Amino acid sequence: MAAADLNSIKASIETHIRAGFGANIEAQNQDLLVNQSGLAFVTESPYSAFTPISFQNAFFEPPNISTWLQCEVSFAASDYLTLGGSTEADNDLRGTVIINIFSPKGVGVESNYELADKAYNLFNRRKFDGIHFGSSNGPQVVTPNPEAYFQSRILTEFSFIEHL
Repeated sequence: MAAADLNSIKASIETHIRAGFGANIEAQNQDLLVNQSGLAFVTESPYSAFTPISFQNAFFEPPNISTWLQCEVSFAASDYLTLGGSTEADNDLRGTVIINIFSPKGVGVESNYELADKAYNLFNRRKFDGIHFGSSNGPQVVTPNPEAYFQSRILTEFSFIEHL
């Protein structure tokens, strides 16, 4: 097998987030959703309203008066699982999904924590497309950036076994 494609791993995670927060889905059969590229996945919230989502290195204009998300996929150190050279060996690729939830200041935390709960459950101890997710952590209240918002954060570590 070839080395893992980090962009494919990131795209699978981002597609799962889009579906979980109400992105445009082409087909639906109960909890099975199919996006425009034909990728099928299962989510707990196929009937949710769309939530604006910002992704890494993509233009995004934050809404002034509504709650929105920022998604980051960060890859970390990898470990050898088997000995070998550049073929016939396995590696454990690791990373973290970071979901920042922003809501307007001065309106309470309910809308923020509602989305944080959804983000927590979207990845908590799940497995799809060969990606294994650990236990989600949060919501953790953090210093907001941008400052005009109240911000919380959900973190979920993941692992992907790379077969060389």
